[in-house]
Amino acid sequence: MSDQRADKLGELWDVYTRQRQLTGRTHRRGEPLAQGEYHMVANALVFNQDGELLVQQRSFKKMALPGGWVLATGGSVLQGETSLEGIQREVVEELGAQATHFERIRTSWEKDWFDDLYVTRINQPLDSLKIQTSEVEQVTWLSIPAAQRISSDPDYLDDDILIKAQRIALNMI
Repeated sequence: MSDQRADKLGELWDVYTRQRQLTGRTHRRGEPLAQGEYHMVANALVFNQDGELLVQQRSFKKMALPGGWVLATGGSVLQGETSLEGIQREVVEELGAQATHFERIRTSWEKDWFDDLYVTRINQPLDSLKIQTSEVEQVTWLSIPAAQRISSDPDYLDDDILIKAQRIALNMI
């Protein structure tokens, strides 16, 4: 039986310094990190061949932004994974999507995590995606302006980064 919880409390994460150096310690999700400790998150902007952005409505079971519309797919990187391995796993888990190329375009720092943002492109119709219903309610393709209008977290991505990401995605093979 698969685990249908939206937020997997108890997942193990590697602990990093502010300089992105592994400390050799692990952290259990749901417990507080010490000051100066960070965990890694990886997200991807997923585009199609027409330059539309895949937006997803988060599960109503999620702890953060339940039911909100978000522009990126992803989540926490698990113990032993690289950022790239984490985002590749997340895209398959959450969307059932076949993406072969990812390009990291930004790293941002938050209170106790850093977030690597990637761009990828998939050439699959929506009805071929197998969304993970414990994480995602629904998905759709939207233009960048339409995606920004419905975003539940408009400060996460500005138009400049979205347009840059779209250009990168359209040039991916």
